[in-house]
Order: sequence, then C-alpha cells, then structure tokens
Amino acid sequence: MEVNSIHKMWLYLLAGPLAYIIIVMAPVDYVDPSARSGIGLVIWMAFWWITTPVPISVTAFVPLVVGSITPYVAVEDVLRFYASPIVILLIGANMITVAWASSGLDKRIALFVLSKFGTTVKYQIMIWYALSIFLTMFLPNTVVATAFVPIVISMLRYVGIKDNQLSTNQIATGFLLAIAWGTSIGGFGSPLGGAMNLVTINLIQDLVTGEEFMFFAWVVRMFPLLILLSIPILIYLFSFPYETDVLEGSKDYYSKAYRDLSSFRQGEKWSLIIFGLALVTVFMRPLYAELIPQLEPAYVFLIFGLSTFVAPAGKNKRLLTWEYAESRMMWGLFYLFAGGIALGNYIGLSGADEFLVRILSPVIGGGGLLAVAVFGALALLLSNISSNTAAVAVVIPLVIHSMQAIGINPIPYAYIATVAANAGLILPTSAGRAVAVGYGLSSRIMAGRGLFISGFLYAILVLFGYLFLRYWPVFSTAG
Repeated sequence: MEVNSIHKMWLYLLAGPLAYIIIVMAPVDYVDPSARSGIGLVIWMAFWWITTPVPISVTAFVPLVVGSITPYVAVEDVLRFYASPIVILLIGANMITVAWASSGLDKRIALFVLSKFGTTVKYQIMIWYALSIFLTMFLPNTVVATAFVPIVISMLRYVGIKDNQLSTNQIATGFLLAIAWGTSIGGFGSPLGGAMNLVTINLIQDLVTGEEFMFFAWVVRMFPLLILLSIPILIYLFSFPYETDVLEGSKDYYSKAYRDLSSFRQGEKWSLIIFGLALVTVFMRPLYAELIPQLEPAYVFLIFGLSTFVAPAGKNKRLLTWEYAESRMMWGLFYLFAGGIALGNYIGLSGADEFLVRILSPVIGGGGLLAVAVFGALALLLSNISSNTAAVAVVIPLVIHSMQAIGINPIPYAYIATVAANAGLILPTSAGRAVAVGYGLSSRIMAGRGLFISGFLYAILVLFGYLFLRYWPVFSTAG
C-alpha cells in the first residue's frame, strides 16, 4: 500500500471516533449527552462503512465498543441484537446455500439460468432485478437475497470472474446491485414483504382507523409507486460501464453444458428439497402461527439449515460437514447485519429518535408537499443508517401524531414514509444490501451509486406522493 493510502486510511480510522467524541462533548444544552451519543454513533459507523478503514464487519461491532466504555446505553441492551432472529435466519439460510455448493446444485442452477435466459449482460440484470422485486413482495428480503446471491456468484465464477474481482468488476457489481436494490425496493409491494409494512398497518389500525386493514388495499395503493420507483433503478443499472455486453460463452454453449450434466444426484435432490421445504414452511406460517407461535421464519431456516448436516449425499456421505461449512459460511455477513440492527436500536435507546422528532415536528407546517418531503427524507435517512423496519418504527408514529395534532388525515403520509423507508439503497444496513456486500460487492461503490439513485427516487416519491394524496382519494384511505 502506498504511503498516501496508508495516511488516508489512518485519517479515516481516527475521524470516525473523533467525530463521535466531538458530538458527545459538544456544549449543546437542548440535546442531552445520551441522544448526542446516538447521533455520534450513526455518523461514526456510516463514515467507516463508506470509507472502509477497517473491514465493514469490524465496524459492525462499534455499538458494543461504545456501549462498554460509555454510560449512555447499557452494553447488555446492545449485545442482545447480535443474536436477533434475523441473524439466526441468515445463519440457517447460509447453511442451506453452502449445501448447494457442496452438492453441485449451484452449478446446475447457474447453467440453467445461463442456458434459458442467455448471456446478454443487461438481460441478465433485468431478470435478476425483476425476480428480486417480485419475490420480495411476498418473502423477506433476507430470504430472497440469500437465495439469489449465491446463484449469481456461481454463475460469475463459471464465466471466469474470480472472487477477488467481485468488488472491481462492473458486471459483478451490476448483478449484485440488481439483487441488492431489487430486494430493497420490492419490499413495500405487499404487506408480506417485510416487518416494516406490518408495523405501518398495525399503527394505522391502532391509532387511526380502529378497524382491520385489508391486505389487498395495501397492494392497490402501493403498486403504482412500486412501478414508478422500479423503472428508474433498472435504467440506472443499464447505464453502468460494463466491460462487455455479453458474458463469455454463448447460449448454445451453456445449453450443451447443462445437458451434459449428469442426472440429479442424491445430494442435489436433498439440497433442493430442504430449500423448498424451508420456503414453503415460511410462506405457510399463517396456517400454524397460532399452534406454534414461537416457530418464526428465523428458526424454520435454522432447523432446515441444521438438517443439511444429517441429510444423505451418497454412500456414507452427508450433505454438509462442519469442516466444509465452516470455511465457506459468510461469518462477516452475520455480524455486519447484526451491527446494523444494533445501530438502529441504539438510536432509540439513547433518545436520539426523540430529538429527531422534536426538531422536525415544527417543520411540517400544515401538511402538504412540505410534510411529504420532510417525512420522506427522514424515513430515507434512517433506513440507510439503520434498517427499514427501524426507520418505520421511528417515523410512522411521528407522522400519525403530528398530522392528527393539526387535524390532517395521516394515512397517505404514512404510506409515503413507508415507501421511502424501503428506498434506502446506500449503506449495507438492510439484509439484501448486506448479503451482496458480504459476498463481495464494494460498499463504497454501492454507497456512491446508491446516493445518486436514492436522491432521484426521493424526488419522484415526493412529487407523485403529493399528487396521489391530492388527486387520488383512495390513497388517503385504508379500506
């Protein structure tokens, strides 16, 4: 590493904690030190995630460091988020996808995709992007990202793009961003797309209407916005300077290679069965939720992930061995996402969220375009520095209480803020973006390109959100 690069890394390394100390020690009477600690932690971690003076998974442990040496938030309250259900889900899902590599199923799927959809780079990007959006409407983005990213990585390896090139190769960047951004934006398409939607629905039911919110009503109101925001992202993905327009090898070549594969082996069959059963079990949760309420999706994936260590893969062989799994599982990814969850909750535990509410409440005026812009910006900001669920949990109560206080229907503003919370495409704080970064996507490239497209999406959302609440009466109802 060059001397200038070393000096720059040291500068970045020291700038993060120094910014935190300056913010906490600032002589500002109207913001208590605890809230300043939450704001400082956000700036520290966001800066390190973008500049990467240390590996991004190392940055994920900063909340524990701050919690252990400062009096503002108890470290025990932060520690529990590193074993949250979503982290367990990632571990279980990763076991299942590692079994694909062990059995050869990943190669078979990669060849199938290449043989059916061809090798045109932009067409491949469109397919992965559209599939990511569609499935994320009905499944958690964690599930979709952890299913798709390993397949794409296998396909990239097969066409000659090595693992150490994933962070610099434009084709790899385009493919991984298609999944990362597709799983981010698709989540608000239906209530099943994530916990953030259910948080909004529950708050509208409890604080506004007092009546059951029909899921179909959500889709009718959100689908137009999903289309409006999805198209610019795809156009932007198409605009990247790819090394070539066509992946190495022809469609016929991959079709022949796929046909030349041997018949499904026992290990491949079990890999596919286990993955399919995990997805079906998660999707069918409403049927058994009352009977086994503790069997959340995280534990479903963990159970099926552990089953890969006992499933057969041929004579005297198991589908996975610990030695094989240990060397191939994405350990850094688990901690990266845990750190994002911890950061989002630290904001609430420190009182930083209440400070944000105080300073923004007078800004919304009498509603209308200004309120749309303020709530959308806040939700977009928080979704990038914490998670979309945390952003919704902070912003939607503010939306509802603030609008009701001035006698304005809060429902359309809650819709818009929820959409904005799903439009964060900058930092690896959501599952889809974290999975892509964990597998090799450059966090710096994602931040740079994500900043541009997030700003563009924000402008579209503010404009059309305001038009919808003014001229589309249905958008202002929940039934």
